[in-house]
Amino acid sequence: MTSRTTLMPLLLNGKETLQRRERPETMVSHHKSGASNARLTCHAYKFYPREIEVKWFRNGVEMPAKFLPQTLPNPDGTYQIKTTVEVPEGEEEMYICRVDHSSLDNALDVKYEKKALPIGLIIGAIAGVVVLLTAAIGGIIIWRKRSAGRGGYAAANKGPINADSSSSTASA
Repeated sequence: MTSRTTLMPLLLNGKETLQRRERPETMVSHHKSGASNARLTCHAYKFYPREIEVKWFRNGVEMPAKFLPQTLPNPDGTYQIKTTVEVPEGEEEMYICRVDHSSLDNALDVKYEKKALPIGLIIGAIAGVVVLLTAAIGGIIIWRKRSAGRGGYAAANKGPINADSSSSTASA
């Protein structure tokens, strides 16, 4: 009887592990490769079980990967894989990374999407430049007004400033 009570939790745990399915998260990154080429890398990560198929296609034709893809474990028990293809610069949109995994009803087709600069970053940079220019111009105006109020350069007296010495020479 004790063996049955010990074995049941293990069997249930094994059943959960066998039935576990984690959908892959995907992305395609872009890196310049030489003067006229680019490397597109398809990343699939956080998927379970380990078996997965990741391939590159151009206009429906499978393309050979630049490096042999290798599935690697993650610390949380899921897996990750990446595969890279070298493409002519400017033709990145013609390539599709197809990810097929048992957790998916249909294979995922992932394209490279050029990332535009975030509008918030652009507005912040412009606002920062405007504030700096305003502060610099304001500082110059204030500095010029203060220096103009001093009357410019005044020559120093050559004689002694002591009042007693001037009166003693006048009385003599």
